[in-house]
Amino acid sequence: MTIEKTSDGRRAATPRRGALSGACRAAVFLSAVTGAVCAAAFAQDVPTVMNIVNFVRGSDPRHPERDLLEPLRGEIALNTKYRLPNTILLQYDALLRGDIVQAAKEAERDRTEYGVWMEMCRQLIEKVGISWRGRPGWDWEWFVNPGLPMGYEPEERERICDEVFRLFRDTFGYYPKSVGGWLLDAHTMRYLTTKYGVDAFCICREQDSTDAYGLRGGYANGAYYPSRKDALSAAVDMANAIRTPVFRMLTPDPIYNYGPGWNERGLMRSPLPSVGTIEPGCPAGQRPDIVDWFFRVYTGPARLGFSYMQTGQENSFGWAAISKGLPNQMKIISELAADGRIKVMTLGETGRWFKSRYSENVPQTLVALEDWSGNGYKSVWYSSKRYRMNLFFDGRRVCFRDIHKFCDDHRETYLEKACAKWCCNYSTPPVVDGFQLAGDGESGMADFKGEFCSFDAESADDRTLRVTAARTDGSKLVLVFREDAIDMDLGDASFLRFRGGGPFFESLEFPPGRIDMEFEGVKYSVSYDGNLKPSLKGWTLFPIRGRARLSFGRE
Repeated sequence: MTIEKTSDGRRAATPRRGALSGACRAAVFLSAVTGAVCAAAFAQDVPTVMNIVNFVRGSDPRHPERDLLEPLRGEIALNTKYRLPNTILLQYDALLRGDIVQAAKEAERDRTEYGVWMEMCRQLIEKVGISWRGRPGWDWEWFVNPGLPMGYEPEERERICDEVFRLFRDTFGYYPKSVGGWLLDAHTMRYLTTKYGVDAFCICREQDSTDAYGLRGGYANGAYYPSRKDALSAAVDMANAIRTPVFRMLTPDPIYNYGPGWNERGLMRSPLPSVGTIEPGCPAGQRPDIVDWFFRVYTGPARLGFSYMQTGQENSFGWAAISKGLPNQMKIISELAADGRIKVMTLGETGRWFKSRYSENVPQTLVALEDWSGNGYKSVWYSSKRYRMNLFFDGRRVCFRDIHKFCDDHRETYLEKACAKWCCNYSTPPVVDGFQLAGDGESGMADFKGEFCSFDAESADDRTLRVTAARTDGSKLVLVFREDAIDMDLGDASFLRFRGGGPFFESLEFPPGRIDMEFEGVKYSVSYDGNLKPSLKGWTLFPIRGRARLSFGRE
């Protein structure tokens, strides 16, 4: 390959011929990924795990009229009725309320785990000698500063953790093993892992336009060991890992939980208002047909081994809303557990199970081959220690809505300093991103050439997923997702085209066989096999003898 300068002075690649090694690449596409080893065999060995996690605040100034004790009692009653393992996470101000603590302790102790919900409140912050920065009269805030750990300096976060764990130990007689929060930072996770031996963390699913924080990147669902520098990023090398797994909460909708909705970027908006999750206090989690769909998706045969679901709700929603969805969900969970289709565990048990089984980050999938809304969309998520991706089918088009690379060198913005703003965003380095990288009239997504009429997925083994899409002209697109690469059988007349806008594209360079990128000060690369043609708005990858590859093995 030779490198030339484009008219704007950037480095550009000329097509590279003969890059694919025949024997190696041919082996990739033998039908002996033939699906002969059925995914159901893996499902018997590695279950769909369900966590029932109810988290409790002691106050919510947004809704001063709501009874925050009633939801906890209602949730405990359902757990008792169905005799299911469950986790109750208590915020500091909830631990200060005797009525809440008494109600929590009335739960079946042999099936109930108690842990910490790590949000800040006035009583906690003032206890450790820091001035509370909330609005006048508000003892709790949903703003990042002062409501979440990254709103404080690293040394302050440690003092906060120590005080929360002290009060929890004084209340229950031991330190908690599970910690949750809508957003937790790597410094806090490292501290709690090293000093207190926490077994499991849980954080919010991906979101872009809800609350004061955005999360874009990381494992789409399931669990991962986070990087020591970035809590959202899976550790590539376990030498750089925090050894406590992080679980993504709320059971996200694999089709509609992406971006804020319909706009010029062509993102898919849910026909329902509110978030695309199974949360029982929200519309999707209250409709029995959609709840049934969630369980079909998460227990389906195309998944790779470990599949993770979580339900439950914070008491701030109020029992009137929660009770519209949670009783039906608990009944279904009980039936599926009795059938052996899911395994219900506490959050801490799940963390210990994950650590005993997996010594590093492993591939996990989320596959929706039916659409509860009737729109006919299909969506496949694949996450591994090297990258995560989302492949999307809208009934005609097949595209990558999203590819992010995991890099141990990427540092979260507030790893060593406090967030001084009311909001913040966490993201891993993007390669393709229909939300962040759209602009200049382009979608930020990567489209495969052709009009498609079918789309299917199957797991080939416990680390590999195969997707086959048929075009209306009779040709096929076959994609094999591996831990460190995406192998593509495109056909001779096809290609993959990526277009977007914004400053990200100004940093793109194309040395031989590589796409070099930069995001938040970190340089990273994706290697390719095929013929790549750069442009000012992205690139187009053409196959050689019908095949191409994107590789994520290099940091």
